[in-house]
Amino acid sequence: MDIYKLQQRSIEISLPIIQTLKRMDEIKVKLLFVFDAERFISILTIGDIQRAIIKGVSLTEPISAIV
Repeated sequence: MDIYKLQQRSIEISLPIIQTLKRMDEIKVKLLFVFDAERFISILTIGDIQRAIIKGVSLTEPISAIV
C-alpha cells in the first residue's frame, strides 16, 4: 500500500461516526486506520460501526465512542 492510500484510509479518533461512514463511501473501503494525532489507535471496520448503531450509539458521536 502506498503512502497516499494509507493517508486516505486514516482518520482521527475525534471524527464523528457519520463523517467516517461518508469517508468509507467516498473511497470505497470497509476499514479505516484510527489515529490520535500521530499515534495509531485501532483499525475500524464497517462491522464495528454497524454494531454501534445497533447498540444505539448516535452517528454524531466521535469514533472514540466505538474504539
